[in-house]
Amino acid sequence: MDEPIRSRPDPTRATTPEARNPDTPRVDLIAVSARDDFLEQVGPALDGESTLRHVDALEAAGSQVVAGRAQLILLDARDQQDIGRAVEWLLSLSDASVVVVFAPDARTETVAGAIKGSAAFAVLSIPIETGKTAAVLEGAREEALSRFALLNPVSPPATIATYPPAAPEAVVALSEAEPILAVESARPRPRQGAVIGAVALVLAALAAGWYFASRPEPLTDARTGTAPVAPSIERPPPVAPEPGPGAQGSVEELLEGARAAFRERRFTPPDRDNALALYSAVLAQDPANGEAREGLDRIGAVLDERLQSALGERRYDDAATLVGQLKVIKPGDPALASFESQVVESQIAAAVENGAVDRANLLVREAASAQTLTAERLAHWHDEIGRREGDARARQLLELISTRIEQGKLLEPANDSAKYHLEQLRKLSPDPRRRAVATRQLGKAYVQNAQAAQAQQQPAEAERWLSEARALGFTAASFAPAAARKAPEMERLAELVQARARDGRLLEPAQDSALFYFGELRSTDPTGVQAATVAPELSARLIERARVLLDQQALEPAQAHLAAARQLDLDLAAVGELESRLAAARRPGAAEPQAVRTTELKRTRFVPPVYPRQALEDEIEGTVRVRITVDVDGRVKSAEVIESTPAGVFDAATLAAVKRWRFKPAEENGRAVEASTLQSLVFRPENGTQR
Repeated sequence: MDEPIRSRPDPTRATTPEARNPDTPRVDLIAVSARDDFLEQVGPALDGESTLRHVDALEAAGSQVVAGRAQLILLDARDQQDIGRAVEWLLSLSDASVVVVFAPDARTETVAGAIKGSAAFAVLSIPIETGKTAAVLEGAREEALSRFALLNPVSPPATIATYPPAAPEAVVALSEAEPILAVESARPRPRQGAVIGAVALVLAALAAGWYFASRPEPLTDARTGTAPVAPSIERPPPVAPEPGPGAQGSVEELLEGARAAFRERRFTPPDRDNALALYSAVLAQDPANGEAREGLDRIGAVLDERLQSALGERRYDDAATLVGQLKVIKPGDPALASFESQVVESQIAAAVENGAVDRANLLVREAASAQTLTAERLAHWHDEIGRREGDARARQLLELISTRIEQGKLLEPANDSAKYHLEQLRKLSPDPRRRAVATRQLGKAYVQNAQAAQAQQQPAEAERWLSEARALGFTAASFAPAAARKAPEMERLAELVQARARDGRLLEPAQDSALFYFGELRSTDPTGVQAATVAPELSARLIERARVLLDQQALEPAQAHLAAARQLDLDLAAVGELESRLAAARRPGAAEPQAVRTTELKRTRFVPPVYPRQALEDEIEGTVRVRITVDVDGRVKSAEVIESTPAGVFDAATLAAVKRWRFKPAEENGRAVEASTLQSLVFRPENGTQR
C-alpha cells in the first residue's frame, strides 16, 4: 500500500507560514510501517499540509526515495529485525534523506543504542506524544532541507546576504527521545551528479534562502539535576577566526572542501580537514562570504546538540571542548560566556566529588586566569577544595598512626612516629572527635608498654609510658579488662534478681522488679554466665504465678507473666500448656452470649464478599465457616473463621463482608440479648459467592 495520505490538520497547532507558502521547497514524507495504528498516531503530529506516502515494508521504500530530493522517512522499529542495518540502508538511498525512528516506549533505549553512530535524526516513543513528535519532525524537515541545500549549492540571493535575526526558539523536552547525531563513523556518500536542471536550481535557491532566513534555533532538551542547561543564545554574525594549519587554498577550493566535510559530518577537530577550519579559512580571506557564515552557523547548531548530549551524560570535559569550539564561531557572546562558567563549575564539582583534588585546583587556576568565574565563586571553590584536602590529609594521618602503632613506633623516629602524626592531626583539626579513635589507640599502647615494663621490674620505663598516657588523658585503669570492671556490678544485679523474686515482685514495680534487674544483668554480662545462674529460679516463679492467676480467672495478669517466662526460654512446655489454658478461658463459654441456631437470627442486611482476584483468575473455589457474634443492636460484634478450605484464601474477604452484615437481635424472655451463630459461605468462580 503506497498511496499518498494527507495528514490530518491539528486544530490546536497553527500552520506555519512556511507550510502555507507555495514557493517553499517541499519535504517528502515516507512512513515505513506494516501497522495501521502507526499512521493513526503520527497523522495529528504533521503540519496539516504535508503529504505522507505509506509503504508496508522496508524494501518498498526504495522505490519511493528519490535521490537529490529532501525526504523525511518515518521508520517503525517494531517491524524491523535489525534496526541498525535498516537505518543505514535507508540513508544510503539519498544524501538528502533524514530518518526518524519510532519504537515502543520500553525499547527506546535499546533501539537508540543499536543505531548509535548512524545519521538517524532521533528516536521517538510509541505511543506517540503529538506535541513532542510535531516539534521533532519540524526539526527533521529543516535538517532535510539543509542537506538538500548543501547538495545543490547556489549563490544566496542578495536579500539574505546579511545574517537573519534568530527565530523564536522551540524547546522540546525529550526525556525518552534523544536526537542521535552521526558524530563517529558516518561513511562518505556518493556525490550527486553535476548536471542539474534549471528548475532544480531555482528550487535549490529558494530552499537555501528560506532555510537560512527562517531556521529556528537548535532544539534543546530541558534537563533537571546538576547538569546545566544551555540558555537561549541569539547568534551574532560569525567572526572569521584564524585559519588552522593546512586550511589553505582559494576561496572556491576551501568552500568545496568545506561542503565535502559537512556532507561527511567532519565538523570540528580532531577530524581531518574539518568544516569548521575550512569555513573559517574562507572568512579569513573573504569576511563577507555568505556561504561560509551560514556554514559556521549550521556547525554551531550541531555543536549545540552535541553539547546538550555531553551535559546530559555528565561528560563535562567534552562539554568544555564544545564550548571552546562554539566560542570560535561566536566570540564575545555574553550568553555563551555565562554558559561556559556553568560548564566549568560542573567540571570542578565533578573533580571535587571524585576526590581529584589536584585536578580541581588546576581547573580553578585556569578559571581564574581566564576570568571564567566570579571572585565569589572562586573563593567558594578554594574553601571547598581546602576542606576536601583537609579531609584527605586527616584520613592519611589516621592510617599512619594506626600503622606506626602496629609497628611499635610510638615515640621514635621523632618525625615519623605515632605520637608525631597524632600531633599533626591535632594541628590540622582542633576538633577532638576527629582524632578520638587514634588517641585511644595510642593511649592503650602506652599503657600496655607500661604494664610490660612493670612486669619486668623497670619502674622508670613504666613511668615514662604512663606519663605519655596521662598526657593523652588515660590511666592504667582506663584499659582494665572489661570483665574485671563489670564483675562487681554483675554480682550486685544477680543478687537483686534473686531478692525481688523471693519477695514476689516479679513484674512490679516496673523499675524495681526481678524482671527489670534481670534485663540489666543481661545487658551487663556479655558472657551470659551470671544471667544463666539466676534465670531458672525466675522462670519457675513466673510460671507458678501465672498458674495461680489462671485459677483465679485473672487472665490479663496471667498473660503478662507467661510472656515474661517465654522470654527466658526455659521450660517452654509448661509455658505452652498454660497459654493453651489461657486461650480456652477466653473463648465464648457458659458466661458468654448464648449460641442460637442460624434460623433464629434473621439477617436484615447482606453484603457479599469480594471474590479474591487471583483466586477468580485461577478458578479456585472454596468454603469458609465463620462464627458471628451479634450484639443487642443487631450489629456484628465479632467474627472468627472456624474453618476454611483452602486455608487462608477466602478468609480476609469473608471477614470484611461479614462485619458489615446486620441482624435482627436475638431475644430471650422478651429482651434483646447477644447471640452467636455459625454460617458457611461457598465461593465458586462461575456463581460468585453462595450463602
